[in-house]
Amino acid sequence: MRAQAAAASGATRSLAAPRLAAPRLAAAFALVATALSLAPAVLAAPLASAAPAAPAAPAHGGAEPLVFVQAGTVRSLYLDDAHVVTLAKGAGGDVALAPDGKQVAYVAKDGSLHVVGIDGKGDRRAAKGPFGSPLWRSAAEIGVTRAAAGNLFDAVVVTVATGKERTIAKDVASQVFALGADLVAKPAPGCATTDLYVGKQQLTKTRLQSELPLDADADLGIVAVVRTQASSFQCAPATVPVPTQLRAFDVAGHSRSLVQLGKLPASRPADAAFRPAGTDLAYITAKGDLAVRSFLTRRDRIVVRGPVTALGW
Repeated sequence: MRAQAAAASGATRSLAAPRLAAPRLAAAFALVATALSLAPAVLAAPLASAAPAAPAAPAHGGAEPLVFVQAGTVRSLYLDDAHVVTLAKGAGGDVALAPDGKQVAYVAKDGSLHVVGIDGKGDRRAAKGPFGSPLWRSAAEIGVTRAAAGNLFDAVVVTVATGKERTIAKDVASQVFALGADLVAKPAPGCATTDLYVGKQQLTKTRLQSELPLDADADLGIVAVVRTQASSFQCAPATVPVPTQLRAFDVAGHSRSLVQLGKLPASRPADAAFRPAGTDLAYITAKGDLAVRSFLTRRDRIVVRGPVTALGW
């Protein structure tokens, strides 16, 4: 799951809250709706090499790198030339790109929080943990989750330079997009599902669905993974496949389907992120491949073969 708030490489968007401008959402959703009028056809396209790249990544003309975790290795991909750079090994959780695009945060196999340069240099442990779901709140702070009672988590902010921690929210759902009064998923009645909240505003009220936020864009809204139970009398365990999709929500709670992932167990990773320019959506397919959907060409393509377990843009 991508744990960045409406920001990515080289962007100056605020990380404190998703700036979802309502007047612009209608036009953006219209574009998305047009793109969705065609069935998602995954095209044959040159795949980025999964092999470690020896040289550091070139400048790429300011293009935003797509960072991802593949078989425990953190890598970056530049779509303009399919160049892949291996950044770090030993990842065990999520990954997030800093707002200036110069650093990447990831959760290691032991649950500790690490920071590494976008060139693969300077990998270091920022905090011991164990943590989950990193989020760059600024160039100086990273938000993470820490396991609490039951299946709930606390939201913690780590100062990158010192490793100092402070708790800012308690008892949120297992996947958190933004922290504090921003965008979170909270437990809901019925099959232990979750609903979306922006601050105190509840966006969804669905007894048979779990909505877990992944990313937000000022124009395109919030992309979330939605898992649907069969009925209130048939609550499937986490290991049982259930209908799963990616949906885009606006600030009023209205939504449109983006990608149908099919029936997946809740334990299977589902992650997605908007490109900072708002022209593309990266997501993990049902087979674990890394795909990119263009809202401009209305096409999907596989850019990295799996297993991919997390991504950030």
